[in-house]
Amino acid sequence: MTALGDFLKAEGFTVNDSNVPYGREATWDKVRWLFVHHTAGSETKDSEDGQASYIRTAEGRYPPLAQLMLGQSSKVWVCAKPRSGQKDPGRASHAGEGSYPGISKDSANEVSLGVEVHCDGSHALSTHKAQYETLIDLLASLCSRYGLTSKEVVGHKEYSSTGKIDPRDDMDTIRRDVKDRMASGDNDGDAEMLATVRLKTSTDQSIPAAPSWNNIDWDSENDPQGWHADPGGYPSISCRKTGWVQTYARVNPKGGGLGDTLTVEVIRNVEPGDDSAWETVDSMSWVTNGSKRYSWSPSFRCVEGHKYRLRIQGGVTASTLDYGIWAWLVFKAPA
Repeated sequence: MTALGDFLKAEGFTVNDSNVPYGREATWDKVRWLFVHHTAGSETKDSEDGQASYIRTAEGRYPPLAQLMLGQSSKVWVCAKPRSGQKDPGRASHAGEGSYPGISKDSANEVSLGVEVHCDGSHALSTHKAQYETLIDLLASLCSRYGLTSKEVVGHKEYSSTGKIDPRDDMDTIRRDVKDRMASGDNDGDAEMLATVRLKTSTDQSIPAAPSWNNIDWDSENDPQGWHADPGGYPSISCRKTGWVQTYARVNPKGGGLGDTLTVEVIRNVEPGDDSAWETVDSMSWVTNGSKRYSWSPSFRCVEGHKYRLRIQGGVTASTLDYGIWAWLVFKAPA
């Protein structure tokens, strides 16, 4: 068990944080940057345990080699924990020699967290869609934990002075995807933020087969402004002031069949104060491919006095919702 592992579990990730080694004894400050790597080893799911073990131990050569590894199965392996007196998550030997604007030469290991992505290095990480979506989720969650923005996400190749090529993806694309996932979007930088709302689900909620729907029930919240107005059965987001909304939804279904359809909708009550009739604001559908995580970033104009909910349905096969999250950033409408 580790503090970082507990955080990631609470965020809905599948995590292995048992038997985690301590970080290095060398100088360590805190997480100011996130580095993206690929493992360059066999990328079959069967080789995941071995890859994680190597990153944790480095066969005795300055271990661990990163603080986290993201497997082909989308499992997150915690590979370092802080020594006494160190800040979370402790130091790892992932960055090597190099420089980057804002990072002193050859010092990135002192101020950065390394994420090794289980990939053989012959192609972009985005080739593996489900794993890539989890990577963007993971980087967004880490930015939130350590108070960073997408600008502090760096590719090893951007820093290295020794010819590293990882990852093969365009890092500007990764940073843009992380920014979108954090629901920062393209808002006017001078816009006033009206509210932030973050909701999580309880487990094992029903996902009925079409044409039936279930509203997602939220059991915890981060809502200091009180926008989440009606706790209880199927609580809504109550729009208390008209504004532009950047949202991020993630659902982890459990069960169902491969090739089945999963659909999520944002709905709004048609008339303020009347919860008897609802209309669709936006929707998203996926064909299930074995992934346990589906993400969506709908943006829309929330209208004062209306309530908003998230609802879900399957296709042919009913299943259950293992985990869900719905985060809002609400900005004043631009002039």
